[in-house]
Order: sequence, then C-alpha cells, then structure tokens
Amino acid sequence: MMPLDFVARNILAAFKEYGRSIYDMTPMLTGQRDEEIRQWLSCHAEVNGFVILDDEHHDWKELEVNWVKVSCYMGFTEENIREALRILQ
Repeated sequence: MMPLDFVARNILAAFKEYGRSIYDMTPMLTGQRDEEIRQWLSCHAEVNGFVILDDEHHDWKELEVNWVKVSCYMGFTEENIREALRILQ
C-alpha cells in the first residue's frame, strides 16, 4: 500500500496539471465517511461541485455519483483524473 502523503502529492500534481486545485478535504474522523462528507458539505454551502476520492466504498447512497475509486496500490491514475474532471464538469 502506498503512503497517504505520496498519494496526496500525486493527486495534487494531477489536478494542477489540468488547471484545477483541491479546495479542501474532509477530516479523517472515526465516523461513517458518507456522514463526514455530508457534514462538511453542510458547512460549505459555497461548494457547488465536488469529487470523493476514496479507495473504499462507504455506502455513499446519493453521493456515489461523486465517487472516484482510487487504488491504494496504484495511486491516482490518469483514468481517475479523467473521471474526476468529468464529475466536476
């Protein structure tokens, strides 16, 4: 498994290459990831588009359309960036 800091640097570099940036990220809390994301969104009403980058399915429900599955072994791939950009269109 790749270290989280390597994956994060990889993601930041990929977004920068496409003229995008990371606005923020949810904290890694001990609760349900889908609830953490909903809570973050409720506190950031200015956000009108988002992508969930995660290596696990967390019963996303209606958030699933915003989820890009990132491999913990491969890191953030070109296919992941294309899917994330498609979601953000």
